[in-house]
Amino acid sequence: MGLSPWYVTGFVDGEGSFYVTKTERKATFAITLRADDAPILKEIQAYFGGCGRFTYIQSRKPYHPLYALVNTTKPTMGYLVTKTSDLVQYIIPHFDAYPLQAKKQYPYRAWREFVLLHYQTLRKRGMKDVLAPMISNISRLNNDFAVQLSQATQQPTNGRRTNASDLATPAVR
Repeated sequence: MGLSPWYVTGFVDGEGSFYVTKTERKATFAITLRADDAPILKEIQAYFGGCGRFTYIQSRKPYHPLYALVNTTKPTMGYLVTKTSDLVQYIIPHFDAYPLQAKKQYPYRAWREFVLLHYQTLRKRGMKDVLAPMISNISRLNNDFAVQLSQATQQPTNGRRTNASDLATPAVR
């Protein structure tokens, strides 16, 4: 049957987090639980269209990116969604339709704004990446045409250079 949308929101209100890494400036949606609770994480992943990945943490280690989220020495399982397009397509629409009710709504709002701004920036950069070769080709074609026109107007005719008036069609007498 699947999970109720409000169940997912309530679960995330208690166990989830929304954060942006400082070094990579990458937005992440995460839920971290003890590893023996992995089945519910898999159901939540299925609810969100199968996006995201799992990470297994054997024990609390200071160098692990989820260090702040792990409060146990028991093995932990994390469900993470970091791909910006997945955040925009699955995560944000869910929490916009089924809003968080507790204090987690405040960091979510700031995180949401970051993700949407980042997504718009990526899309604009993507368009530049698509348009740059097209502009380059147009520029090259224009340059080729200018060179051909220049060569055509500078070919000597009977020892003299051709000018624009020589290219005109001669009048019929």
